[in-house]
Amino acid sequence: MSAGPGRITKDLCSAFVIEPHGDAAGFQENGHALTDDHRSGMIDFESMASGDFYDERMKRRPAAQGGKKVVGMFSGHQGVLTEPRFMTNRKLGGWMVGPMRPMLPDGEVQVWQVAIDSASCRVEDLRGVLSAGEVARADRYRFEKDRQRSVVARGVLRNLLGRYLGLKPESVRFVTSAYGKPALDPSLGLHDVRFNVSHSGDQVLLGFAAGRDVGVDIERRRTVENADRVAEGVFSPQEFSVYRVLPAWQKEEAFFNCWTRKEAYIKARGKGLALALGSFDVSFVPGESARLLATRNDAGAADAWELRALDVGGGYAAAVAAQGRGWGLQCWALQSETL
Repeated sequence: MSAGPGRITKDLCSAFVIEPHGDAAGFQENGHALTDDHRSGMIDFESMASGDFYDERMKRRPAAQGGKKVVGMFSGHQGVLTEPRFMTNRKLGGWMVGPMRPMLPDGEVQVWQVAIDSASCRVEDLRGVLSAGEVARADRYRFEKDRQRSVVARGVLRNLLGRYLGLKPESVRFVTSAYGKPALDPSLGLHDVRFNVSHSGDQVLLGFAAGRDVGVDIERRRTVENADRVAEGVFSPQEFSVYRVLPAWQKEEAFFNCWTRKEAYIKARGKGLALALGSFDVSFVPGESARLLATRNDAGAADAWELRALDVGGGYAAAVAAQGRGWGLQCWALQSETL
């Protein structure tokens, strides 16, 4: 499915399908406690081996004229938005540079990517918006690189939630589900914005949606020792039967396709290890679209959730999963100087 100007195709989030429209930005009038164990109980392979794009007038446009409800920078209030035309050709790391004042329409999932190295100059600023518990958690890491990764991931999450909700990053508060999944503190009295974070290597990936659960996962592709044995342990029997007969040259890509898609779905469901790895199947053969194929312990889930692959480039695999079908997907790169 082709996307409109400044939009992303349905099945693959890649900046290269976006048609740029110059440097100006404007509107076309008619047109979840985040823990550092972000793997939700799965094996951590890391340890194994801008402009304002929206017109203020749009918040007053009635829904009858084709607008969508959005969460955006209207002092935290819900507004109405018609289909936007993003007019920028700036790219960062392959994705379009995201707006300073993002809005989150119903029916859309938004994913942001930021490089940890590019944000390293802002680590102290990001550290300054964290809670005491978040700082203490980051400081428990032995190596400086891991401490930076934790600070950047959590600090960027607060920064982006603050942009969506019209809050200072340090004012964002979280609660934790019984399974450890973070969510906005309901006492803030704000919109139902749901989120998820993943980091691997030098990259942080963040997913956001209004009123629907979302999960993201990113993994640096690399040689995994005894990959076949690992796959047999973490893939479902059906998945492994497909994986084991793939040609050797496809196996590394297939491994990380399967891993990230399973992890994104587990994180979206928010049940941690209570959702057995073998209880569902995903597509992963190189060249196949990402799909949730079967959910054996929850017969309706395969039709109630959707998976998408993300083209994050640079030797990484990534995926996003979200509740519902047919949601739009928008991907943004985050500039470190805007943090």
